[in-house]
Amino acid sequence: CVSAGRQLLRLAIQVDHENTAHCEEVGVAARRGVEALREARARGVSVNARLVSTRWTAIMAASLKGEAEAVKSLIAVGAALDLQNNQGDTALVLAAAAGHVGVVQLLIAAGADRNQPGRDGKTALHAAVERDKAEVVALLLQDAESGPGGLQFGPVNDDAMDAETPVLPCSPGDALHPG
Repeated sequence: CVSAGRQLLRLAIQVDHENTAHCEEVGVAARRGVEALREARARGVSVNARLVSTRWTAIMAASLKGEAEAVKSLIAVGAALDLQNNQGDTALVLAAAAGHVGVVQLLIAAGADRNQPGRDGKTALHAAVERDKAEVVALLLQDAESGPGGLQFGPVNDDAMDAETPVLPCSPGDALHPG
């Protein structure tokens, strides 16, 4: 039983080491461009390789760092946009929280799901509002109700409305620039 436990531990360490190596290779290749990523894929490296411990992918790391060219390259070779790390964050949530407008634009244009909540129920919009990233909030709200991936708001309770009370979609932290 102890021997089997040690074998499983060795296997887990080996898998984590291999995934770490693949993640690092994908990250380096992404910074070099699409051709480098294609070469890595030809060697059997997945552009969606994940760290076992954190479930991070290269596109998540590049999004958090604001590396727009690397994100663009990863998108071009088919990196999954809506995978979640161990905290439930996607590449879009990470880019929005960090205020990387260009990366947020790339991810949205490629089809990242603006409405995908993390484990805590928060979306990219929540992350941007909480961190006072006004440009990202404006971008995420742009064309909010139209097109695929547009933000979705819950139904309004018409019984609670009167002629003097406007109802707007908002959150407790929506006053980014009180006036």
